[in-house]
Amino acid sequence: MGREINTRCIFAERLLEDYLFGHIQAVHVQAYAALVEDMDIKNDLLHTLAEFGSRGKHPGNVNHQLKEFIKTYVPAPKASEMQLRMQITKGEDRGEQTLPHFWMPIHVWLWWLYSYAYQAFLDRMVGPAGALLDFWSKVDPADPRLEQIPRGKRRWEILSKFCIPIIIHGDGVPCTKRNSLEGISFQSIPALRNKFLNTLESIFYISGLFKKACVGDDEDLQL
Repeated sequence: MGREINTRCIFAERLLEDYLFGHIQAVHVQAYAALVEDMDIKNDLLHTLAEFGSRGKHPGNVNHQLKEFIKTYVPAPKASEMQLRMQITKGEDRGEQTLPHFWMPIHVWLWWLYSYAYQAFLDRMVGPAGALLDFWSKVDPADPRLEQIPRGKRRWEILSKFCIPIIIHGDGVPCTKRNSLEGISFQSIPALRNKFLNTLESIFYISGLFKKACVGDDEDLQL
């Protein structure tokens, strides 16, 4: 029987996802893929992962080969560009200038996770079973922010399935002896109930700027 080219292999996709999020090493991806393929599971993605490092004979090559494969198989989320006034403190171009600045829109993070790391989307956005419904059931039905959502039973169906409440957080993080990074991040409120996630695993980066580069005082940062 020939290899089934177009069928999905959830196990192989989960191996890639766990590698992308740092849960397992590249050599483990190859070893687990080879082990499952030896059970006569036929799938192109599974076979590709199993063949890295000459099917495990050269484990030192697996990490490089896997990284190169991911560049084509899993496209990186694309950041957006904006023009921002910044303070240049060194060099011939010192002073205020308008320069390109990049940031990652929240909807792009959500799309990428849903499309290429679905289990991570469930763990880090949707949260444990019932978390979305539990959150929205505690929101006052008269809250004006709910006006755009149909009333009645349909409203709670939409909220509990499709609306993920998030926290947007901005803070200064020391990164050198004399400077700090003004960072903006977000995290899902339902995912805070996931006991298997630590803080770093639940926070997603949006943008950041060195404080010395910011134009204006702390109450009027352009970010």
